[in-house]
Amino acid sequence: MFDLFSSPKERKRNRIKQNVRKGSAAERDAVNSDALFGGWESKRTGKGHDFEQIRQDWITGKPQKRYKEVKSGNAKLSKLQKKTMAKMKKNGVDYVVDRRDPFFY
Repeated sequence: MFDLFSSPKERKRNRIKQNVRKGSAAERDAVNSDALFGGWESKRTGKGHDFEQIRQDWITGKPQKRYKEVKSGNAKLSKLQKKTMAKMKKNGVDYVVDRRDPFFY
């Protein structure tokens, strides 16, 4: 929402708050849908990715592991996320970038 009487700093601050809410809602949505439809158990991590996900392969019984980064809107990967993705791809580890636009945030 645009307010004519607020300062540019206040408008920027409000926009950042809105982006944070939208990103958090996208992460919640991703974890819930992965658990419900894919059987993934998610553990929150920090550096270079949002989640570490594990599930049992229903055919072989072996655990599958992947790292997931959730982005909303036109958000770009940070330098650390790009570096982490390249390193994991080189080592054969699954790194998934999931783009979502949550309906409610």
